[in-house]
Amino acid sequence: MDQTVTFEDRLAGAYYGLFIGDALAMPVHWYYDTRALKRDYGEVRDYMAPRNPHPDSILWRSSYTPRNKSVDILHNQSTYWG
Repeated sequence: MDQTVTFEDRLAGAYYGLFIGDALAMPVHWYYDTRALKRDYGEVRDYMAPRNPHPDSILWRSSYTPRNKSVDILHNQSTYWG
């Protein structure tokens, strides 16, 4: 049985690793206080839902009002902006 790993296999593995790592890191992204990170998530070993609102979020300082529906780039996420 041939177990040669092709360049395409390596590339696909790298992409899968990238996407998996990004998904695992998503809920803890933008945490700068390691004590808060440990308190809120412990050790990340599985996929987790993010806390809402994010403890270190600065979105409450912002405001966002699209000129019209066709240019609303945030869509249903605009509720998180001011």
